[in-house]
Amino acid sequence: MPSKSPSEYTQQEVAVWLNSIGLGSKIDGFKENAIDGAMLVTLTPDDLTGDLGFSSLQVRKFQQSLEFANSLAEGGGGGGDPEKLQALEEENQRLKQQITDLKMKNKELYEKLSSSTQSAPVPAPPPPQAYSHPPPQTHRAPAPAPRPAGAPVIRGAAGGAT
Repeated sequence: MPSKSPSEYTQQEVAVWLNSIGLGSKIDGFKENAIDGAMLVTLTPDDLTGDLGFSSLQVRKFQQSLEFANSLAEGGGGGGDPEKLQALEEENQRLKQQITDLKMKNKELYEKLSSSTQSAPVPAPPPPQAYSHPPPQTHRAPAPAPRPAGAPVIRGAAGGAT
């Protein structure tokens, strides 16, 4: 079904269209100038840059989007050809059939799995294995023996004699 031709847009539809193509910042200028669809399709690059403040890139975007909207309205679907459309529809049908087949296969496998788990109990997992090697030991120097109460402190060469 063809869409509405841009030349038939109301002022409100022009604003929605501008927003949809990323030029929403330009809506106020279109409203101030009461631009509807009939005027939209007659705008020149000079009108867009001079009166409506478009940059040259925005003009290009505007023109390409307007051409695309016109092609949709003419039933061209944006330039697609009927043979390609037919091929895509056939591919779509083929993929839908594949999905249906895979769903059925999935259901069969699920039922097979369900029946096999009900008839044979699942064995418990084996207990955890002990270390195949003893855990690493940390090596520390033995703690010095406690000094008896009242024993003199002996300082050696390592102790820094004074």
